Amino acid sequence: LLLFQIRRLHGNVQHTLVAEESSSPGEDVGKMTRVMRLGKNILRRALRPVKGVMHDLCGKYCCSVCRKKVAKFSPLSTHYLDNHRKYGHETGLAEMCNREAYSCPRCGAADRERLYAIFLRRYIREEVDSNTSFNMLDVAPTKRLSSFVRSELPRGPNVHYRTADLLMDWVDDNVDITDMRNYKEGQFEFFMCSHVLEHVKDDRKAIRELYRVLREGGRGILVVPIDLSRQEIDEDPNCSTAAERWRRFGQDDHVRKYSKQGFIDRVIEAGFELEQLGVEEFGAQQFAKHGIAQQSVLYIVNKPGK
Repeated sequence: LLLFQIRRLHGNVQHTLVAEESSSPGEDVGKMTRVMRLGKNILRRALRPVKGVMHDLCGKYCCSVCRKKVAKFSPLSTHYLDNHRKYGHETGLAEMCNREAYSCPRCGAADRERLYAIFLRRYIREEVDSNTSFNMLDVAPTKRLSSFVRSELPRGPNVHYRTADLLMDWVDDNVDITDMRNYKEGQFEFFMCSHVLEHVKDDRKAIRELYRVLREGGRGILVVPIDLSRQEIDEDPNCSTAAERWRRFGQDDHVRKYSKQGFIDRVIEAGFELEQLGVEEFGAQQFAKHGIAQQSVLYIVNKPGK
């Protein structure tokens, strides 16, 4: 396969050179740049299966989302830290972000998604079967984790999984999390809402809506980026400049930065009960195997009732 791809690379480069033979001498630099870019792209595709084999042979880690071995996880993009330095943001101590082993090199799943997958596989196998009436809502889903959930859920006439987002065009429903009037009260047995509230102007209203659409006794994954070095929430929903949002909140589309206690208080204020599942629940060995930082915490909400 690698030999085939190299031959294809040679053919495409030759084709490009022939097609551009009539170029003037002044265009040589641009032509060579295009040829080099073409070569890099084809070589990257050629090496992809080789990298997969190397991960399978040498992988001591595992991605719980794509279920494949990994030689090592990829670090967080320097884009974030570069902008933190540029705009003077104090990075702080993230509760759930393994900067050195952030994403899976095979499917792209972030460390938090790998933790969700560990929990969801166990939860679904213990709580859901093909005869169960089970409705799950996934707010602002990622395609990789959505595919994982669909593969784990049993097939049954009363098992339903819906995706929702304000803007994404591939989800089932386009909804505003602060006004989900198209969902009935108590419609869902489980929801997943990860790294959404920090983008929302009125996060209290969004949490109340999540509470409303969850049935009594239902549960959900509710996670935001938490800075453990903060004592209280810093927020400004009306902050209008990207530079100021980078400086205060660490990202140009965030309107707040959560402290741990501040987040907990808002969740409980809405009526939820809250579980914090960390390394004591899942085990240090499992965290290490899946590239999850030891201080990571998964927040599971429960609507009291049944």
